[in-house]
Amino acid sequence: LLQKKGAVVFIDSDDLKDLDSLFDTVKTSVEHLIVYLTREVLTRPWCAGEIATAVAKGKKMGITKVETSSFVPPTESDLQNLAGYLDLTSANLLQYQITYERVASAFRALLSAAYPVVTPVEGAVGQARIISVANKLGGRTLSVGRAQTAPKSGAFVICSDPDDDEATAAAGILAAKIAPALSGFMAEGLLLLADDPEIVDSDGRAMEYVAKARSCAVILSRDTLTKPQQIKLIAAAMQMPEGFQAIPVATPGCAFPTPDWFDKGLHQLYPDAAEDSSFIQSFFKRLAITFSTHAANSVLEIQAAQVVDSISTQARSWTSSVMKTKSNVTTQSSIRSMKSNPSTVPSRVASEGLPANGGLSTGGSSEPAPEPQPSAPPVAPPVAP
Repeated sequence: LLQKKGAVVFIDSDDLKDLDSLFDTVKTSVEHLIVYLTREVLTRPWCAGEIATAVAKGKKMGITKVETSSFVPPTESDLQNLAGYLDLTSANLLQYQITYERVASAFRALLSAAYPVVTPVEGAVGQARIISVANKLGGRTLSVGRAQTAPKSGAFVICSDPDDDEATAAAGILAAKIAPALSGFMAEGLLLLADDPEIVDSDGRAMEYVAKARSCAVILSRDTLTKPQQIKLIAAAMQMPEGFQAIPVATPGCAFPTPDWFDKGLHQLYPDAAEDSSFIQSFFKRLAITFSTHAANSVLEIQAAQVVDSISTQARSWTSSVMKTKSNVTTQSSIRSMKSNPSTVPSRVASEGLPANGGLSTGGSSEPAPEPQPSAPPVAPPVAP
């Protein structure tokens, strides 16, 4: 937004130390509030307070809603019981003279047809969906094509649920944070699995990314345990040669498997799951790195650095000879998938990168991302869910 609009943009979660100051900023300095509607944004008290403050300004304040696929609006029952609906573990709006009645009224206005809604361009996938939203918010009518990428030997791969915009956004933020550090020892670059439209219908295509990568991060999101492809990718990554690192990255709302899931749920995902069970259990025994997309940018920087630190010495010193060895290694999971889902590898099409710096009532944070350089990993647009 900063790049496309040239306006002053800030993101609320970067400064949540003093909500009095935040609400006063919204009241006196903000001309347009963008509300990024994810599944939990309206439960966050600072977001509720900002929305109530903005709606109270009437026509003096512009408000635009960005609706994601995960958003479920509060019911009338929720609005009548906001003390139960809002997450009051961090703050209580009553101490800021913002009543529940005022918040309920503001939510009803926000969710009405009174304010415009922005959604991703139809047909866009991965980061292109997020870029298309920024284009619309920035007043650009240029449509965004389908972001594309292709498996690449020696790259670092970030695996996420392609059907979850919040997971894609988390992957994009992580990519932007770790790209500068990776460029020092990984000229092959960084790839986001969700940017490839072919993986939706081809498990074999997705497995090819893991088979060619030197290491990967797996974004654990809300629906990970119900997604056969993500579980297959985890099993495949855990069977890669020594030195390959499969790094679990936990985002807000993700669930970890229970014994009952391994006994019943896993075996219902795909026919050969029993053969992969031990590898999947080993993965989930690893200590996941928390990636708090609702936290301040400084917190995200620290958590992203943990991901970089988790990349093994062998992966950092990855060479062409290792590449040859890895290219000949295909896990049983990927063999099964590739036989049933043969795929081809199209030429890579560079997707437009979007530096976006906040300004949104999101419950999340982001930072401007540098433009991709030829010798550095492509940088993803950081948009926080």
